[in-house]
Amino acid sequence: MSQKINVWFILARHYRSAILDSSSESFSISDFFIFIVIPLLTSVLVFNCEISDRASTISLLTSVCAIFAGLLLNLLVLVYDQNKRVSEKLVALADKNRGRIQPASSIRELQQTSIETPDDSLIRRFTLQKSLLSELVVNISYSIIISVFSAVLCMVAYLTNAPKVGNAVVVGLWQSVLSFDYKNLLFSASVFLTANLVLTLLMIVKRVFKLMDDE
Repeated sequence: MSQKINVWFILARHYRSAILDSSSESFSISDFFIFIVIPLLTSVLVFNCEISDRASTISLLTSVCAIFAGLLLNLLVLVYDQNKRVSEKLVALADKNRGRIQPASSIRELQQTSIETPDDSLIRRFTLQKSLLSELVVNISYSIIISVFSAVLCMVAYLTNAPKVGNAVVVGLWQSVLSFDYKNLLFSASVFLTANLVLTLLMIVKRVFKLMDDE
């Protein structure tokens, strides 16, 4: 794959932040169930259900994914700008405190001096914000990719004809292959991606709210 369109590292970093526990970096069963199992069960349910007007549903899902992709691009720019501002604040605080640490003249002075200054508290706070903003950039980028792939799958499913029983020229295995309902399979795969997208958007909203609440 061309390195210019290789997005696997974004997918890997997203699932690392979504499925792994943020405090211990260990595998989280609950997060895996929410972000993988629930969308998978939803897609399997859709695949086995008979939808009366599937063409309209596919068209609606395509429009929703395209709208989300545009909105998420705008949000990505805003989060990137905020991340840049936090980085500038950290650099300014580092320059401000450079050379201000002086050795204590005695043990009593060291015990009476507060170890953490207000600037230290700000540095810790901005560092946490930068870490959260960096994860948000990855999550939003992943959501844009999923929106695009889901829209493409919907368009392919819309253009794919439903199988016609009895029209297969060959028999046996090839007849089963040709008569398989690929339209339903593509639509179910798109449902899986869309369900995962919705859950990821909930995580993004929570993280954005946490940043605003921290302000």
